[in-house]
Amino acid sequence: MGFGKDKPPFVFGRDGKGLEIDIFREALASSGHSLVVEHFDNGALVDAVTRGRVDAVATARSDDPALCRVEQFIKFENVAVSLADRGMMVDEIGDLESYRVVAWERAYQDLGDEFYGLFAPQNRGDDSLYMEHHSQAAQVKMFWMGRADLLVIDKVIFEWYRKQMPPALMSHRDVHFHSVFSTPTYYPALFRDKALCKEFREGLDDLKSRGDYERLYQSYIQ
Repeated sequence: MGFGKDKPPFVFGRDGKGLEIDIFREALASSGHSLVVEHFDNGALVDAVTRGRVDAVATARSDDPALCRVEQFIKFENVAVSLADRGMMVDEIGDLESYRVVAWERAYQDLGDEFYGLFAPQNRGDDSLYMEHHSQAAQVKMFWMGRADLLVIDKVIFEWYRKQMPPALMSHRDVHFHSVFSTPTYYPALFRDKALCKEFREGLDDLKSRGDYERLYQSYIQ
């Protein structure tokens, strides 16, 4: 199975470890399959499965009708994060325009039409306070250094990187999560073989119904 590279805590480096991999392994195990992990650049995942280099890939999008999709494989609960002691009132996406915001690279493509309308490169004014960073570690560090008022990020990624920050940044401070995005962002898994796809879908549904899907998420942020 193909996975991306270095997206902690979803994928750690190229070591075959991370939340995506744990979920995939447990969902396959219910039908007696074992998991062999291959890592690819994110942009090469779909090509890897369509060319038969792997049987499936995780967290990739494709409209290729030859591929079987398992929707809602992995979820990202994106929020805007502020320091609690600042008492910031951020209730909707439009409120973000008033603050210095840092998000991940190409976040404007992932967060819906309203966010795109405000923050796609062609829509930002010269006085835009919005920034994107290719490194989520650097993105979180900017927030704790006070170089951004709001951090747009997945909760699990935020909590994981929060624990990695140096003590001088005082990342133990209380924060507020502003739920300005109405639903989680889901990514599918893509399979070449429909029978294997069906077995994985059933295993994933079982994992969710038993509460083990959420258990795996919590194990990376506690």
